[in-house]
Amino acid sequence: MIARFLPGIVVEHLLKVLGDWKGIRTGDYKNSDIFSSTDRKVIFVNSGRSALYLALKGIGVRTGDEIIIPALTCPAVVDAIISSGATPVVLPVETGSFGLDPLTLGEAINSRTKAIIPTDIYGTRCRISDIAEINDGRAVIIEDSAQVSPVELISWNRRHSDAYIMSLNFDKHITVGGGGILILNRPGLFSLPPIDRSIWQDVDDLFGAGLQRLLMDRAVYDGFLPMTAGREMVSDGFISREKVFNLLRSYIENNGYGDEQRDELSKLADRYSEQRSGSRLANLIRRGLWGLIRPVFPPKPEALGRVSEMGNLKRGLFNMSIKHFENDRKLRQRLAERYYMGLKDVEGIWVQRWQGDVLLRFSVSLSDRKKARVLAKRLASVDVEAGPFNYPAPIHRIPTYRNYIRVVGKMNETERLIEGLINLPLHSQVCEDEVDRIVAVVKGVATERG
Repeated sequence: MIARFLPGIVVEHLLKVLGDWKGIRTGDYKNSDIFSSTDRKVIFVNSGRSALYLALKGIGVRTGDEIIIPALTCPAVVDAIISSGATPVVLPVETGSFGLDPLTLGEAINSRTKAIIPTDIYGTRCRISDIAEINDGRAVIIEDSAQVSPVELISWNRRHSDAYIMSLNFDKHITVGGGGILILNRPGLFSLPPIDRSIWQDVDDLFGAGLQRLLMDRAVYDGFLPMTAGREMVSDGFISREKVFNLLRSYIENNGYGDEQRDELSKLADRYSEQRSGSRLANLIRRGLWGLIRPVFPPKPEALGRVSEMGNLKRGLFNMSIKHFENDRKLRQRLAERYYMGLKDVEGIWVQRWQGDVLLRFSVSLSDRKKARVLAKRLASVDVEAGPFNYPAPIHRIPTYRNYIRVVGKMNETERLIEGLINLPLHSQVCEDEVDRIVAVVKGVATERG
């Protein structure tokens, strides 16, 4: 499962780096960085959410400030804003880039607006030049480029954005088992708070990269790929927490950490062992009940955890991955072009604008949401791995955020677009003939009568 996201050469080096769990060895890789030749300030941290939070704190965001975001974005963006004390201001998205609609930006900016965070959905750049022109320097622009290829990002014209946020989570172009990058195009605008440098760097590294290793060699794999690989959550009972913590204990004991740190890790292990204990059936029942209760009594947005600097292990894995990314990059461009040319003129479909970008997914939206459901079933029936969009609801429709946001503009078309979104596969296991077959299925559903 993991090997699909990591080239084989990276898997080989990952196993070599982790070795027998007696220490971190990154060799020459940690000294090879694609950002080293730029004049930007680049900070590697433990997650994309942490990178965004760091940027917001760096511009002095406090309670009462407002941060503008599109309705279609990752909930982690909203969590970071709320954690900083500011209010997310949600705007509609436009049907070209599926990003923030610049036409609604003017009425949203006011004296409380501290930043604008447009999102580059799946690697398609938002209308950043229009956004910057309307903003006219009134707010800091922090571009959410979590789903953009790092290689592509370096080549972009950075004139319009003050900073970029990147993610290195498992479902991105390059993954190290969790991590984030803050790239400051104008470092003078930011006064960053201190970043934690502690034992947790190594623990985070081992949770992220270590879980990937364990999954790859099937040591604890049980038919389920965890959605999160971090110390906050290992999984919901599908992976042996005990094995992971035993490895971590062994790592700490072999790297000279003191009794206090070993005790801290032991307490953490005990806590996770106690959490969600019980049978699979009990867990499923508990989730089902929570699904009924949650819409009525929405929880508070997730608080941001510890912001820490990324350790050398993940930095090494990132740099290794960059070296072997070019073939994947070219393939994604070819497949995206084939999708786009085959679907751009089909009636009843919104096709995400493509201008040579290296996309993470290729997304289309059927204006008839019933047809979107039919399309998902039709593709599944012919063994095509497609599915609903990663963010199936606009931010203003998520109960958790109901009391924490402000909405500006009409959302009717935005809601229709998001409800009809379908992801089409775009990875190394898809060939051009497969794309043609998928295009034919999409056209067939979109043009069906009744």
